[in-house]
This record gives sequence, C-alpha cells and structure tokens, in this order.
Amino acid sequence: MVNSMLSYSGLSQWLWGEAMLTACYLLNRVSNKRSMIILYELWTKKKPNPNYLRVWGCKAVVRLPDPKQKTLGERGIECIFIGYVEHFKAFRFYVIEPNDSVAINSITKTRDVIFDEHRFSSVPKQSQRSLVKRTEDSGGSVVSKRVTDEIV
Repeated sequence: MVNSMLSYSGLSQWLWGEAMLTACYLLNRVSNKRSMIILYELWTKKKPNPNYLRVWGCKAVVRLPDPKQKTLGERGIECIFIGYVEHFKAFRFYVIEPNDSVAINSITKTRDVIFDEHRFSSVPKQSQRSLVKRTEDSGGSVVSKRVTDEIV
C-alpha cells in the first residue's frame, strides 16, 4: 500500500514514513476481509467517518493562522497532504511554497484547508498516454510507431 501511495502521488521515497502512518490509519478504518470487523470501531465504539478521508499526496491550500496573516497578500500556502493527526480531527501537510510566516520543507497540522485531490506535486495527471506499436513493414523489418490513446 505504501509503495502504491508513493508511486501514484509521485512523491519522493523519503516520505515513506508518512505514507506508512497513513496506510496504518486507513487499514484501521476499513473492514477486515474475514470478519468484516472495523478495528477502529472495536477500539472506540464509534464508526469511522469516510468523509474525512483524503487522497494521500494531493496538493492543498492551507489557511495561515490569524497571527501569521498579513493585512494584504495571500491568506494560504500551498502544501502536500501527508497524513492525519493522531487523536485530533486535523491533517498533516508538507509545506512546499516559500512564505515569510511558515518555513518551507516543514510539516504543519491544521483543519482549515482546501484540498485539490486531482493535482499532485511532481506527476501531473495526463489526459493522453503514449504507446509504441511495433509492426512489420513489407520488407519484413520491424517498425516502431508512436500511438497516443485518450485515457478515459
């Protein structure tokens, strides 16, 4: 699961620890194959809220806390979603945008955020993919031809 999360998001391998924590968080909130029991429900006697789940590694705009906001200018910073805060209803983010009030390459925790679950840090989602089709020409030699297919 961790490898898939890192691969899909296009994030660096050094974030494997954050991906592992998120994978554990998710596995505790889905039903078991054999018994259809949700571990989170056993521990807390409450059902997990699926609306709280987000796509790992997606971009998000995190609102700056009031003391750090300036009178003029941006009120949020661009970050990458890297997990959930334990014991609180908040999210963890990796800061990727330079800002005077929050250090770049730091981790921040907040609930006040706007997610863009279709945008990722280093791998833009492509609407087309390129394939190489090998065919034989009339002389018997193999010819490679680029074909683009629309991804649905």
